[in-house]
Amino acid sequence: MSRVIQNLVLNAEQAMSQSGTVRIRCENVRLTGEERDPAVVLPPGKYVRISVQDHGAGIAPENLQRIFEPYFTTKRKGTGLGLAATYSIVRNHGGHIAVESALGRGTTFTVYLPVSEAAAPARKEADERRSAGEGKGRRILVVDDEEMVRDLAVRILEHAGYAASSAREGAEAVELYRSGYSEDAAMADFKAHGFCGVVAKPYKMDDLLAAVEEALGGSA
Repeated sequence: MSRVIQNLVLNAEQAMSQSGTVRIRCENVRLTGEERDPAVVLPPGKYVRISVQDHGAGIAPENLQRIFEPYFTTKRKGTGLGLAATYSIVRNHGGHIAVESALGRGTTFTVYLPVSEAAAPARKEADERRSAGEGKGRRILVVDDEEMVRDLAVRILEHAGYAASSAREGAEAVELYRSGYSEDAAMADFKAHGFCGVVAKPYKMDDLLAAVEEALGGSA
């Protein structure tokens, strides 16, 4: 869900050309099925409602029905994938996302997520691994074009005992790798070394650490 919040906040920021305030609100609500809001199409029950509001230019009425379509964007530098990904993530979590907008006044995105009554899974084993410093100083290079995601991954890895560095894109990563491992045999033929695992974003802390350990062969 961090990706959802990130996308909505980034969208709100880009909607305000000069300055303004982005308001984020989170609250527990109970839907009864009698709501008058036509945007609420969820069954009755307990939900977490998250709203992200900006005071930007607003969205034209003719575009409101299309903003969650892949590749649809009204921004010059936009890809049209951020809100589409947000919509998909929310739906995959059994939730719903709605939007209200007025030209010249701003836009509000509202996300509803069903509350889980199940007990949270035990984290003792994962916490013990991290407290024991499972990384043991092994070096990890994080490559991601999103600064927020990149910095978060570095913090997670450092907390687990790895020596983590980061790069924004491939060419920068190769330069960092070459500068730190100029005598490494892998560098002489790095194109022959493919990827050995995938962690889809948004990922959980334990998923990232498990993928790194698997890539390293689980060696100490």
